[in-house]
Amino acid sequence: MNKNIKLPQLKNIVVLRSFAIIAVVMYHCFCPWLYAWNWYECDYRPLYSFIFETVLVGRMPLFVCVSGYLFSHLFNDRGKYQNFKEFIINKIKRLLIPCIIFTGLMCLILQINYIENLIGYGFHLWFLKMLFWCFITTWILARYIKKTWIECLILTLSIAIMFINGPIFLGIGQFFKYYFFFLGGYLFYRYQKQLSFIYLKRNATVLISLYALVCIICGIRYITQPELSYLNIIHVDHIIELSRMILRILMILIAFIIVDYYLKNKNTISHIFDSLNKLSYGIYLFHMLYLQIIHTYIFDYTIPIAENFGFISPIILFIIILSLSIYSTYIIRKSKWGIYLIG
Repeated sequence: MNKNIKLPQLKNIVVLRSFAIIAVVMYHCFCPWLYAWNWYECDYRPLYSFIFETVLVGRMPLFVCVSGYLFSHLFNDRGKYQNFKEFIINKIKRLLIPCIIFTGLMCLILQINYIENLIGYGFHLWFLKMLFWCFITTWILARYIKKTWIECLILTLSIAIMFINGPIFLGIGQFFKYYFFFLGGYLFYRYQKQLSFIYLKRNATVLISLYALVCIICGIRYITQPELSYLNIIHVDHIIELSRMILRILMILIAFIIVDYYLKNKNTISHIFDSLNKLSYGIYLFHMLYLQIIHTYIFDYTIPIAENFGFISPIILFIIILSLSIYSTYIIRKSKWGIYLIG
């Protein structure tokens, strides 16, 4: 399609990306109370684990799926990224340069090894390295493979590689774990007419009911195994492990359905969603930096606060981190180099 043709904004992506970034930041703000980070002793750990590591386990897959969905829109309908050289330069600029700079910033402030974090996991910045490989792989598929059965075969293979423990080198291992969701988003947009039956009321009801049922099963597993409450139950209990995989897919589909229902009779998007969408990249980059600064430099001072405020401590942390990230992104985007760095 001619890239000069004006197409409407993908309103569903604006809303979905806003929800996804909020969910990701909120999860990371609860991680200090979860087994994942284990900063603070917490009587509510089983509840937090059930909510954020089981019920809302699809937060990052949704983020990745949205990226694949948007790429499909830009490539197939807007005619963008047709030239590989221009495409790869764009992705280096949008993903790798911010990764290099923010890794350096984090390592400088936290006084840790730069090279090790750049080529390795690198805190939350693994996401940018992983996404780079997702874009490159899907560009090749989009450019040269047009047959539906081959696309389905590749989608099946992307499920298989989820079970391979790939190297953490430059995000390749995370690419194995998340490529299914990126490719799924790409194909979901590409075949949206054929898949429109998902939005039918009866089918949406079935998906939501199935989601609730799986959550109930997981809840029962949490309650009946109190001896695992302070262990990493999501990897010890095989039923919960399988359920989490199912919930990731269901959560993505339900999120699209709910947003479609929300937007059905709306001509404009709320200013809040529009703003969060524009700031989402910067929020993602900054939020972990602030969390790690707290842990590295003022952690001892936060322990009494966490104990005194108890149940609402993670919420307080979330409000602080989100506010700082939004403000930092807003300020950075006022400069030319800030626009270049985080859009």
